[in-house]
Amino acid sequence: MKYNSIIAALLLLAAGAQTAWAQTMRVNLTGNRSVVYNMSEVERVVFIEDMAGGYEFVDLDLPSGTLWATCNIGANSPEEFGDYFAWGETQPKKKSGWGAYKYCNGSENALTKYCYLSSYGNDGFADTFTELLPEDDAATANWGWDWQMPTVAQFEELLSGDNTTTIWTTQNGVGGRLITSKSNGKTLFLPAAGFRDYNESIAFVGEAGFYWSRSLFEEYPFFAYTMSFEPGSIAGDNADRRCFEQSIRPVLAKRNQDEAHDFVDLGLPSGTLWAIMNVGASSPEEYGLYFSWGETAPKDDYSWGTYLYCMGEQNTLTRYCFDGNYGYDGFTDALTELLPEDDAATANWGADWQMPSEAQCRELYNREYNTVEWKTLNGVRGRLIISKSNGNALFLPAAGYCFGTRAESVGSSGEYLSRTLSTTGAYSSTNLSFDAGFISTGNSSRFYGSSVRPVQRQNPVARIRLSETELSLRENDTSQMTVTVFPSDASKALIWESSDESVAKVNASGLVTALGVGTCTISCRATDGSGAYAECSVQVTLRHEYVDLGLPSGTLWAICNVGADNPEEFGDYFAWGETQPKEDYSWGTYIYCKGSENTLTKYCTNSTYGYNGFADMLEELLPADDAATANWGRDWQMPSKAQLEELYSEENTTQTLTKQNGVDGWLIKSKAGEGTIFLPAAYNQITSTSISYVSSGGYWSRSLWHEQSNTAYSQTFTFIGLSPREGSVFTKGGNDSRDQGHSIRPVRRQ
Repeated sequence: MKYNSIIAALLLLAAGAQTAWAQTMRVNLTGNRSVVYNMSEVERVVFIEDMAGGYEFVDLDLPSGTLWATCNIGANSPEEFGDYFAWGETQPKKKSGWGAYKYCNGSENALTKYCYLSSYGNDGFADTFTELLPEDDAATANWGWDWQMPTVAQFEELLSGDNTTTIWTTQNGVGGRLITSKSNGKTLFLPAAGFRDYNESIAFVGEAGFYWSRSLFEEYPFFAYTMSFEPGSIAGDNADRRCFEQSIRPVLAKRNQDEAHDFVDLGLPSGTLWAIMNVGASSPEEYGLYFSWGETAPKDDYSWGTYLYCMGEQNTLTRYCFDGNYGYDGFTDALTELLPEDDAATANWGADWQMPSEAQCRELYNREYNTVEWKTLNGVRGRLIISKSNGNALFLPAAGYCFGTRAESVGSSGEYLSRTLSTTGAYSSTNLSFDAGFISTGNSSRFYGSSVRPVQRQNPVARIRLSETELSLRENDTSQMTVTVFPSDASKALIWESSDESVAKVNASGLVTALGVGTCTISCRATDGSGAYAECSVQVTLRHEYVDLGLPSGTLWAICNVGADNPEEFGDYFAWGETQPKEDYSWGTYIYCKGSENTLTKYCTNSTYGYNGFADMLEELLPADDAATANWGRDWQMPSKAQLEELYSEENTTQTLTKQNGVDGWLIKSKAGEGTIFLPAAYNQITSTSISYVSSGGYWSRSLWHEQSNTAYSQTFTFIGLSPREGSVFTKGGNDSRDQGHSIRPVRRQ
């Protein structure tokens, strides 16, 4: 198969006549997989050795070729015990027993999965599974698709005297079994990690080892095979209760060894990797084979009469039926997604592949992520999907569908199966449908013959780890959290949530923004149904401190000016209603006029001062024009005229000219308590290099001076001479020209 020319053609379509887009690279991965990359923006390639997902293994030259991991799941060295798992569960926990076991209804004779004898099943439940499916294999879930739990046969091979010798020994102070290959002398160490039964504590630590296989016990389904040992014995075919928690030593999985299939990375949020061709095709533009939903081989006649999972009609279903009205004799099994053995992609291409879910189909044509065009490739019409994030492309030929013994709409439409059953009726499945005018997901009778475009199987998410578990932020701070999903090839589709968005919010990429004082929890959850999640506790404190002066209104005053880090700093200067400092403070630079004091364009109650008689009757700054709100956040604002008057009222405070840390200013002290604030003599700004001493300390309010719209209410200091000294006067309010640069001392918004 000549993939290079095929991908080049796709990329040429995506970029028109730009030949640079035809530069591609196919990379062969482990497990006979490969991926095609767009190379147009690649600056360099760095090769990093990553063997079996980064986990080490040893080749003991066993007859089967099985390669054993050198340490347990959850361990970083051969001697570490690692984590403990109940059989078929993929996450460790702190309590064992049937009451805590995932696949039963509270007891060993109420099993809900992996039960071949109905006498042990919940309400007579039985299935045919005798080995763990990949989604329930702790090795696969935690280490990725290259790994799986061993079978009982692999344990027996490992311990066979024909292949190895085994002795009880101590390695780095840890007791356990050392297994040595008779063929090449290489060794494997299994620590005596003990196990957890019905008690919360781990028993027999350092005295015995218990290691799960992925094989169900042949006599009783509430048992599974395990390898166990102590100093005097070791056996690979013992059995133990599935609810007990034991160690797991993975083996490298032998999956999809016979044939490689290429996929393309479109940079989708879920991380889904799409195959570049249909099942049964040898190039992207070939139609490939047609399958009824849940069948794994093509056929000559597509009808209810030939459909595998019914008794001849749509209301006689025998598998995948959630509604007894469509089940044979009222049959239901509650299955809404294809099991691996009924998935045409898995059956034909191997365990690394599966049919897409309905959600993955929707994501594919979501125009937020991709562009979708009707195109012709090598004479074949179809839909070209082009990634907006990396420019990679995917082509879906218009293969039509099969009904009865004939093919319909070939070349004019496409019908692609998902693995998801329709919720509108158990007799139909969801599929990806398109023609020249539309593309969407829809429903189709399960017996129809449709195309299958596989996706790389994604592990269920076993664990999510956040970069932070606790965050301390000040108001308006942001923090970018990162997330690591285990295993690395699991779905990256995540949902971020905040328990209280008035305290902090989080966006879809994990950026946390602190909004108000308090605590909340930021959570990140997997959307693949695994239930995996992680949380971070966020505490938000004040960015800017305030003091309670015991004023009648309850107003809380900031302890420093906007732009200052301490009470004595002058901070920034602002024209009234502007939210940023500037170089020149004059009517010529003022934002709300046409160059002079009588051409106002906002905040004007007297048309004499308005541009062409303008008046909007606004007497108080809106939040968008309040420098305290704009710079410190929604919890702060500039004081009103009434709040300034209350501040310097002799009934409430005393005002004293003083020096604080060498800075002149006025100390305002509460008469109701011990609270004080210091207002430094920051003067007022005229230009970037000129500070006026005429009005020695000017502080804006948010209130317009009603009689003269070109002025606003302010609090100023009046000094005798050119500098503060004894005898200076604290002016109790006044007005100043709006174009001048004054300080701002915020108050907490009430």
